[in-house]
Amino acid sequence: MSEKMFDAVGLILENLSQENVSEEELVESLLSRGFAMNDIEAAFKWLAQIAFPGAKKKSARPESMRVLTGYEKTKISRDAWGIILKLKKLNILDDHLLEEIIEKALATASEEVDAQEMKAIIQLSIMHSGSEEKNNTTSHLLYH
Repeated sequence: MSEKMFDAVGLILENLSQENVSEEELVESLLSRGFAMNDIEAAFKWLAQIAFPGAKKKSARPESMRVLTGYEKTKISRDAWGIILKLKKLNILDDHLLEEIIEKALATASEEVDAQEMKAIIQLSIMHSGSEEKNNTTSHLLYH
């Protein structure tokens, strides 16, 4: 795993908090910053692998769409929810991990979880969900 690939992972997650950023725009942004396509592809693959270490091809069933309850909307900011939705759309979060992240956000002492706090919750959830390799490298995800 190259340091450039982890730099790309950090920038991907950082850019996901912006409104209406597509995967194509992320790739173009990374290319314009001097990243090689193989590092960008490796970053997306790594993100998918840490979220779904034993994942197989997508099933034929349609994707579910999680909707926040009224109370959840008061605790999770729009920007924070946008980060979650983008990671879900990129198949970085599965339904189980998404629910775990929402539960952790609701358990925080803060009045409303903002984008920065949500990134920390996501990082902790990903670290908790997996292997030793994840624990050693996840800090690159959101805070590089």
